[in-house]
Amino acid sequence: MHSIILEIIDIKCTIAPDLPLVLADSDQIHRASSICCTSAWRAMDDSDGRIEIVPKRVEVTAELCGTEVVRMMGPFFL
Repeated sequence: MHSIILEIIDIKCTIAPDLPLVLADSDQIHRASSICCTSAWRAMDDSDGRIEIVPKRVEVTAELCGTEVVRMMGPFFL
């Protein structure tokens, strides 16, 4: 995470206790969360603020995807 963001933005992560563990590459998770937080910070017009990260479990279904081809349906985390 950019050090300037950490100085002026409060980042809070709330993880529900009922979420299962996942097998993931920690470098990729760090990279993705850094990109998301940087984008959120830029949307704040460089002001002080708060970014709240709340992972949720979702079920990917054909209805959710609409007309898109669904390659992988099932549980995912957003």
